[in-house]
Amino acid sequence: MKLFTASCMALFLGLTVAAQSPSKILKQAEKAMGGSKTLKSVRSVRRSGRITRISDGAEGAYLFQSSQPNLLNISYDLGGFETETGFNGRSGWTRNSRDGLQTLTGNASVGLQAAAAYRNDLWFRYKDDKAKLTSGGRAVVDTKNVNVLILSTQKGVVIKLYFDAVSGILIRDEVPMGELMAVTDYGEYRLISGVPQPFFERFSMGNEVYEIHHDDIRINSPIGVSEFNFPIISNEPLPSIESLLQEVQANEDKVEGIIDNYSYVQKSIKRELGKDGVLRETESETVQLSFYKGRRISRLIEKNGRPLNTREQADADKDAARRVEEIEKEIAKEDAKMLKQDKAGTPSSDSRRVSIAEVLR
Repeated sequence: MKLFTASCMALFLGLTVAAQSPSKILKQAEKAMGGSKTLKSVRSVRRSGRITRISDGAEGAYLFQSSQPNLLNISYDLGGFETETGFNGRSGWTRNSRDGLQTLTGNASVGLQAAAAYRNDLWFRYKDDKAKLTSGGRAVVDTKNVNVLILSTQKGVVIKLYFDAVSGILIRDEVPMGELMAVTDYGEYRLISGVPQPFFERFSMGNEVYEIHHDDIRINSPIGVSEFNFPIISNEPLPSIESLLQEVQANEDKVEGIIDNYSYVQKSIKRELGKDGVLRETESETVQLSFYKGRRISRLIEKNGRPLNTREQADADKDAARRVEEIEKEIAKEDAKMLKQDKAGTPSSDSRRVSIAEVLR
C-alpha cells in the first residue's frame, strides 16, 4: 500500500511539473533575468569578443549588435574569412568573402526577420505580433532540467526557448535560418546594467559548431542605423540628396514631355452572329489616342473601314479640342481645391493621379 501511495504521489508531482503554464515559466525567467521592467528597458545590445570554429580551430573577431525595434547585425571573421548578416527593419542581407553581398529572400528572409524581432523584444510583444506561445514540455540540456516554450510567429517561424527549471534563466534557443536551425547555448551570465548577459555562447548551425567568448557587452549604448543597412561596397561617395532629386525631377519632366508627344491608333470592331452561324463584322471605329498633361484624348479618324470625310473630321477635331479645354478646367479646379486645403491646413482628399514629377516639384 505504501509503495502504491508513493508511486501515485510521484506521478502526481510529475504531472504538476509537466503542466506548468507558459506564463509561470516566463514569470520565473523574467525574475531571474532582472525583472520584466528591466528587460523592457533594454533598447540596444552590443556584444564583442572572439569566435572559434571547433572543427578546425579557426578563430577571429565577433560582433553582435541589436537595436529596437527590429534591427540586427552579426559579423565575424574566421582565419580572415569574413561573414556578416543584417536586418535593417525591412529586409535581410548577408555577405561573405566568397559570395559577396546578397539580399535574403524566402524562408531565409522570414527567419532572419523573426530572429531580429526576438533578439530585440524577446517574448514581450508576441501578442501584438499575433504570435503564439505554447508549452513544449520538459527536456534536458547539458544534464540540466529545462522548461521548453515554443514561440510561433504569424509567418510560421517556430522558435524554441529553453529555461533552466531551477534558476529560470534562458540557457538555449533554437531559431530557424532558412533551411538550417541555429542553436545557441548561453552561459557565464554576468550583470550588465542590472541585466544578466551571457559572456559565453556555443553556437551550432548545420554541421559546424562555434564557441564565442565575449569580452565587452554594452546595454543601451548608441548604435548608428548605418550598422544595420546594406554595406557600401564601392568607395565612391554617395550623391547629394538635392542633386539626386534635381536629376530625378529633370528625368520625370522629360518623361512627361515624351508622353504628351506620344500617340497610337486603336481600332474597335463590333461583330454579330448571324442565323447561319457565321460571325460578321457590323461596324468598326478607329481612333487616334494621345495625351495632354498626362490625360488621354481620343480623336476619331476612321469609321467602318473608311476615313472620315471633311465635315466628319472637322467635328471629330472639335470634340478633341473640347476635351483639351475640359482638361484645363479640371486641372485649374483641382489646383484651386488643393490650394484652398493647403491654406486651411486640412488634408487633401484629392483622388486624381499625381505624377512623380508633380511630387518632386
